[in-house]
Amino acid sequence: MASTRSKAGGITMFTLAALAAIYLARYGWLGLMVGLVLGWTGHLMWSWGWLEFLNEPSPWRALRWELANFRNVVLGNRRDSWDALYEAGDYGQLVATAPEPRHYLIAGITRNRFPEGFRMLDVGCGPGVMYPLIAGPRVSYVGIDVIDKIIQDCQKRFSGDERCEFKTCGLEEYQAAEKFDVIVMTELLYYLPIESIDGLFHRAQSFLRNDASIIIVSMGGKANVGIRKIWRRLSALSTEAQSISMIDPDSGNIKRLKVYSPR
Repeated sequence: MASTRSKAGGITMFTLAALAAIYLARYGWLGLMVGLVLGWTGHLMWSWGWLEFLNEPSPWRALRWELANFRNVVLGNRRDSWDALYEAGDYGQLVATAPEPRHYLIAGITRNRFPEGFRMLDVGCGPGVMYPLIAGPRVSYVGIDVIDKIIQDCQKRFSGDERCEFKTCGLEEYQAAEKFDVIVMTELLYYLPIESIDGLFHRAQSFLRNDASIIIVSMGGKANVGIRKIWRRLSALSTEAQSISMIDPDSGNIKRLKVYSPR
């Protein structure tokens, strides 16, 4: 009887050990593979700049901004979320509230191409940082943005200047009274659903005055999959006349600015 019990116990232990070995062999490799995939994904996200919010003074607050932006991209550009960001003072994390190198570059390109004067449409104008850089006697400027409060602030700031105009609307609903020589879309397109890019760009093209008119697009951050896809779509829609890259020596981020001519 003891021998039988010992034999049964040995068989049981062997069976349990075998099952444990099978479990570890199957699911251990699965865990290893999942770990490798997650690790590689994290590395790519960091390389593409998707995890840059971790460098912010308040990462959790920055993460909330990133999630709000992701919601806009997936569900559509919700104006109430942008309004909330601006009211909370978080707007400056997403767009420039003071002139940056790209704004001076845009001003220089525009003045070089249109020395006799021009009419500019600034799509997603924000607090209007572009206008003071190009203001002049033969310049007409229209800035549009979906945030009503920021447009109200621009209207107060530039009240009395008849050469500029600010309107609360998106490009898809804007009605142009006159054609434009320059249309600017700076740090804008990657906040929008990618499937809407073609229609918006075609609409921008319809506002151009003639074949000498241009559309200037800039997008900052590292060239992640979404940004590269947008650049490819724009190249398929129009002729790329000029391309300039700027590198931030502190963060290593690459900001690209491209000039498109009508096709």
